[in-house]
Parts: sequence; C-alpha cells; structure tokens
Amino acid sequence: MPYCPRCGYEYRAGVERCADCGAPLVAEPPASAPRHEEPLVKVAEAANEALAGMWAELLENNGIPCLAKATGVGIGGWASAALLPHYLYVRAGDEQRAIELLESFAADDPSLTIKPLRRPHHWRPGP
Repeated sequence: MPYCPRCGYEYRAGVERCADCGAPLVAEPPASAPRHEEPLVKVAEAANEALAGMWAELLENNGIPCLAKATGVGIGGWASAALLPHYLYVRAGDEQRAIELLESFAADDPSLTIKPLRRPHHWRPGP
C-alpha cells in the first residue's frame, strides 16, 4: 500500500499522489511521526471569510495545508460568521514559509489586508 511521506496517510493501490497535500506517495510508511500531529500556528488574519478562503487557497496551491477559522460565532451567536475576521492556521513547520508567501502576495496587491502575527497562537483541533 502506498503512503504519503508528508502526512503519513495510507492509500489504496494505484493512487499516486496524496489527496491532502499533493505529495507523491511512497511504498513504505514514514519513519517519523506524521506531520498532521504538528501543532497549528496562527499566521495571519483576513478581513472576512471570502478573503480567508483566497489566502488559504494561495497557501494550499503552494503545498501548505491551511485552516481558516472565524474569530467569533456571528451576530448574536446565530447569524453567519462570514463577515467576521478569520484567522489562518498552518502547521508549525510551515509557519515561516507561509508568512513569507503571504507577505510577498500582499506586497503585490496593496488593496488586500493581511496581518502576519509576530507572536503565533498555538491551536489544536478538538478530538
């Protein structure tokens, strides 16, 4: 069975690339702990869900898995959080590369607002 050397996931025979990160699969499982066990760090804040999606897509297209998470639950806790700011989280090992990529992209388009954070906030998804 093939395995992803970055994520550690196992795939069925015939699959050649990881569906999550796009890495070419290898015959043996990775010897080290899978990267999906790394803590997530907050690397940026986007003004809303649409911009967060754009930033996340930019990172993912460059091989950096990303999680966009709203900063709150929306108006009164029942309305959509789409208009709230969203944090972008990446794996700790991808932090520097993600910040550099976001900064270089923001420099090319001054109408976009992205704020790389100096003190990363560590967050782990729940069970």
